[in-house]
Amino acid sequence: MAGRGDARLKPPTTRALLHAKYATCSIYLILEPVVRSSLWTSCSKWAGRGRRTIKRPGSIFYLDLRSVDAAHRPVGILGESVGIWKLPLPRPAGLMALKKALIVLAHSEKTSFNYALKEAAVEALKKKGWDVTVSDLYALNFNPLISKKDITGGLKDPDNFKYPAEAVQAYKEGRLSSDIVAEQKKLADANLVIFQFPLQWFGLPAILKGWFERVFTGEFAYSYSAMYDKGPFKNKKAVLSITTGGAGSMFSLLGVHGDMNVVLWPIQSGILYFCGFQVLEPQLIYGIGHTPADERLQILDRWKKRLENIWEEKPLSFAPSSYFDLNFQSGFLMKKEVQEEQKNKQVGLSVGHHLGKSIPTDNQIKTKK
Repeated sequence: MAGRGDARLKPPTTRALLHAKYATCSIYLILEPVVRSSLWTSCSKWAGRGRRTIKRPGSIFYLDLRSVDAAHRPVGILGESVGIWKLPLPRPAGLMALKKALIVLAHSEKTSFNYALKEAAVEALKKKGWDVTVSDLYALNFNPLISKKDITGGLKDPDNFKYPAEAVQAYKEGRLSSDIVAEQKKLADANLVIFQFPLQWFGLPAILKGWFERVFTGEFAYSYSAMYDKGPFKNKKAVLSITTGGAGSMFSLLGVHGDMNVVLWPIQSGILYFCGFQVLEPQLIYGIGHTPADERLQILDRWKKRLENIWEEKPLSFAPSSYFDLNFQSGFLMKKEVQEEQKNKQVGLSVGHHLGKSIPTDNQIKTKK
């Protein structure tokens, strides 16, 4: 157990606790010699029993995790008995640890529907107990251009600058620029990542594309020895929330723009799945510029409803890395036994691994039933 005075855990306000409506309890471990505040407990065992003053180090009191902001997060979760425990604290079965969500917003206007979708997501997730962080790329004035400035200290080869190699070395040595490090920390902490953006030229907005290029450095987000379903982010989930100017019919099999599944493949497979993410069904909002106000409100409500159980959703289907010989000698090609197994099947594995056959219907839009 940490020694006295090694940490200071600022308690939430009495007001926050009084407004907590949940019986699920978390705990704070008091490391200060004296806690002067008299604190309310939201735990069902203590509800209605008034204030309890904690005065000795090692004491434990209960809080509703959802009433405590990220800066005052407890160090563990316990049951309903009070006592002195050693770290790490046990967590009773059935209690989910606090989940963290990161929302990456790539739209410049606060009056936009993308901003409204972001606000709806923050509201819905916080209501369900998520700790939510937002990276508003325009508000951050995020620089989307890769350059030597991304690396602090000396370069490995300043006369023949190779960004990927230099960035990997800088990542290993803790020499990446502070804005990249800040975004990487948000990603590392997150269980769920939502990318909120308008589709621009059939792809990512430039500022978001640059965010991926600068933040997803080698060894942090991927490596040839750990990619796709074995990637660094394999325990995280990601979802694209996209608005389009064109109607949904324009992105259909017979539509003038072509199949939306093909549009999504480079992002969902080439970036997210490549780095290990479990990619959830995209939230697609077509023709938003021609959508009446009342329908927009319904879209926001459906988005919030979906987010209530987003963590329980199953991911989209991709070809697992085990289907391939992952080495340079074999060229990272599909294994012969897998090719043989797929030979007589009527459709391909996915949009990118179609094997010269028909693409599975809505492979990048709907989960496999």
